[in-house]
Amino acid sequence: MMSETISEKAPDLEALVEQQAERIAALEDRLDNQEQSLRHVLGMLIEWMEDEGARQAA
Repeated sequence: MMSETISEKAPDLEALVEQQAERIAALEDRLDNQEQSLRHVLGMLIEWMEDEGARQAA
């Protein structure tokens, strides 16, 4: 049975950690974009509701 030492596994683990860090960064970017989009849509919705209220009051 072949057994790897920690130093032999280290490059594989380092690569795995790097891949996971990249995936986390990509997810954070997506989350930021989604948050911006949501804020924009909510802002437009508020404007629309305020405009409708002003039209009904007139």
